[in-house]
Amino acid sequence: MDERDFRTYLSYVSEYKAKYSFHLQFVSEGMDTGHEQKYYQVKDQRYLGGDEFVEKVEGLKKSHEPSYWEVPVANIAGEVIRGAGIPRDRLYSLTRDRQGAYGRNLVAYLARKVAGFRVKEIAQHFQREPMTISLRVKKVEKLLQQDRDFSRRIEIMEINLRGKSKKKYSITIA
Repeated sequence: MDERDFRTYLSYVSEYKAKYSFHLQFVSEGMDTGHEQKYYQVKDQRYLGGDEFVEKVEGLKKSHEPSYWEVPVANIAGEVIRGAGIPRDRLYSLTRDRQGAYGRNLVAYLARKVAGFRVKEIAQHFQREPMTISLRVKKVEKLLQQDRDFSRRIEIMEINLRGKSKKKYSITIA
């Protein structure tokens, strides 16, 4: 930007001078230094900031970004029917049958963990209240910590579901 271009720029923004005074100061101070190569180096085009900042954001992103797979709730239910031996009619029954409730608990947990479904979506699938589904997911999580055999069976179901589906990519904040 030469002197004439800079003056044109100033005249264009003069009516907004108060609003853009910081910007004007920044640009005018930069005129004296000329072209600085450091402003044109690209490290990672997704971030603006120094190396430490980029590394910090990448570390946070990797540690907090769950992976989900494209698996419909019906397929998860099918895996629970096969893996836990629960009859389909019991799983979809509107009664509070223990075996059906147990199967719905497993489906809800797997749907959240493997496919990233919201509690509301799972509740709609089974025609239940979201609060009921949420409590049941927590119950399964507690049971997973207490029972190794149960944990292994659930892990096998997770592996089967992931093996039959594509990974779901989501847009992240970072």
